[in-house]
Amino acid sequence: MKNKAIIAVVTVVTVILAGCWNPFAPKTEEGEEDQYFDSPDSVYKVLANFELAWNQQNHYEYMKTLGQTFEFHLLETDWADYDGDGVEDQSWGRSTEEEFTQSLFANAFCVDLVLNGNEEYPWTGDTTGVFRECPRTFVLKVYEDAGQQSGFIAQGTARFILAPDSTDGIWYIYHWFDESDI
Repeated sequence: MKNKAIIAVVTVVTVILAGCWNPFAPKTEEGEEDQYFDSPDSVYKVLANFELAWNQQNHYEYMKTLGQTFEFHLLETDWADYDGDGVEDQSWGRSTEEEFTQSLFANAFCVDLVLNGNEEYPWTGDTTGVFRECPRTFVLKVYEDAGQQSGFIAQGTARFILAPDSTDGIWYIYHWFDESDI
């Protein structure tokens, strides 16, 4: 009986200390931390910054990945009046995204986002040929407590539409189409 209690305590402490540790993530050298790309000049770099910002719950770095005219496109089941104007919203802009993620990051114990894929092609909604569409499969886990017993998991596909800023060449996400299976 005593051995089972010790094993249970060690297991709980290990889970708490591990937090959102991902056994499949590449290990960094001692003292080295994941780094953000400064001035991301490609789709790959901005999406890597996006994923890292979510996993580190770094609201400041997350907002740096979004263009000023960013728009999040909701699933039809999620359409609602988010801004209180009496009109059902099918999407929201950068300011609402900022409020929602700031609250999520502040209230979550742990966030674990994994994006998969590397496809990139011209976005059909753009006549200039500058915007790139990047579909990514994802798994998002948000835990509310140290024991990772409560929270939610979302998975599916997201389509990101990115383009470089015309003045500095830094890439940003301008549209995010949610195609998740919650």
